[in-house]
Amino acid sequence: MPIIQIQSLPQKPSIIRDNAIRKLCTEVSKQCGIPEKNVWATWEIMEPRNYTEGDQLADEQPEQTHPPIVNVIVFEGATQEKIEKMLKSIADTLCKELKLAEGNVFIRYTQVKSGMIYSGGEIVYKQ
Repeated sequence: MPIIQIQSLPQKPSIIRDNAIRKLCTEVSKQCGIPEKNVWATWEIMEPRNYTEGDQLADEQPEQTHPPIVNVIVFEGATQEKIEKMLKSIADTLCKELKLAEGNVFIRYTQVKSGMIYSGGEIVYKQ
């Protein structure tokens, strides 16, 4: 049940964000052995010039700087190997789909304890 939350500057006109977010969910599902319906993603676009790296502002997503900021919310309990596999899958897919320099993505992995999520009308526990 990863929920992938992305914040980024507007993409270049040649980038189709709809395709990128769908590809991201599909790749994470495939690489991590998770059913596609259990991988969710949201994407918020920052206003141009509302993201600075040092003193450098940008109007749209540069290839080398201002990495998309990603938060991944998951249940606790994954092995370090599985965590790394998911992080790498997200980074590789976003770099490829957004035509970014290798590694130009920032990802924070947030673990949630079983019993601390409400979804589908009930408290969710890790099985």
